Amino acid sequence: MAQSDLEGVACGQCGAALSELPNTPVEARVPCPSCGSTSRAIAVHLKEEIQLSDHLAALQERKGEAIGFSESERQGRSSNATLQDDALLDMALVGSSPQGEEDTRAACQILKERLNANGGNWDKIVHGREPADCVLVDGEAPNRTLEIQVVRAVASQDLWRKLNSTGSVQTALSPADAATELRNAIDRKARDTKILRQLRSNLVLALDSTRLPGLAFDAVVREFRSTHLDWLRAHGFAAVWLVGPVSRLVSRLD
Repeated sequence: MAQSDLEGVACGQCGAALSELPNTPVEARVPCPSCGSTSRAIAVHLKEEIQLSDHLAALQERKGEAIGFSESERQGRSSNATLQDDALLDMALVGSSPQGEEDTRAACQILKERLNANGGNWDKIVHGREPADCVLVDGEAPNRTLEIQVVRAVASQDLWRKLNSTGSVQTALSPADAATELRNAIDRKARDTKILRQLRSNLVLALDSTRLPGLAFDAVVREFRSTHLDWLRAHGFAAVWLVGPVSRLVSRLD
């Protein structure tokens, strides 16, 4: 954000420094003691604070649909994904496996950005109490909150174990197979006895695909909705969102 500081007032004719307020009306100005002019030069110093980030991300679209994503290293990891012409989704992840809830807050932040882009007014993100991992607080009505539980979009530990042991993992999935992975992640939470059915109506489920952006491509979202929508709605969650690494790759599944 730019900030301005007034450095002083000088005569506009001869440049002599004057002890005069910058907002002094023309009719109230005292003639310059050096040359008699009432013109003024006001010096203003502008300061701009710029936050630099060494993380870069690129999203490729074709006819309005995501078909590619790549990023530089982020917290020791980088990912890329491409939807090939044969409709196979190629994904690669390099680095160590995220531990525990390491990516939880980032997923909540990206979801918040998307909700606000859709007209929401969510402000603070606070730590939630089980089963919620985080809670969004309305910026105008603090008593209005949104409880969110974050779960990895790929529930199987095989992928994460391989990443942890080898430092990289590659996989190729059809949109149908990718949609099945999402269903498996949701099903795992739906079977969790800690999340009683009466709690689901107030709980938003966020599938975290911030490390596997290809799962959030439009082709996968479309396949999931066409195949698993009725099944998903029957579980009774307040909402189920698929959260990619950027707000463009955030979609509501239910």
